[in-house]
Amino acid sequence: MNFNHIKAIARKEFYHIRRDPGTLLMLTIGPIFLMIIFTYTMTSDVKNVPVAIVDYADNDASHELIARLGDSETIKIKTYLEDETEADDLFKHSSVTAAIIIPEDYGEISIVSIPQVKAIIDGTEPVSAEKVLDTVYRITDEHSREIAADNPLLGQLFGDQLDLPVIIETETL
Repeated sequence: MNFNHIKAIARKEFYHIRRDPGTLLMLTIGPIFLMIIFTYTMTSDVKNVPVAIVDYADNDASHELIARLGDSETIKIKTYLEDETEADDLFKHSSVTAAIIIPEDYGEISIVSIPQVKAIIDGTEPVSAEKVLDTVYRITDEHSREIAADNPLLGQLFGDQLDLPVIIETETL
């Protein structure tokens, strides 16, 4: 492209801006406005995600785990369920983003098995679901390792080599 053509186009645009001040406003304020809007809409700071809890164990260890989950900024325990099938209606009405199922033998770690917490995630809100998963992983892992450390035999045998005690089942509605 010829440099004279570029100068002519630039001159034409400056004349247009001088005739129509709204164009100048659009050129300056528009990008700033969009930058502010995109900054607030693209943040992944997730807090108070509604979660349902199914506690089959109903023992001290499960109560402590539930308390830790509830104390996190990410998870807000919305309801307690008797059975995990009750969570289907909550997912259908978008009342909860996740259901955390604590097995009957939670807190009873042996050499043969470590009870695994199950998290059912509604995949329609992927950012919230991922943040809830990270929180459940972190808190459950930490709590299970503390339970294992309290058992002297397991603490000496395995130490930090325990597998992550969470199974994830993602349900996209």
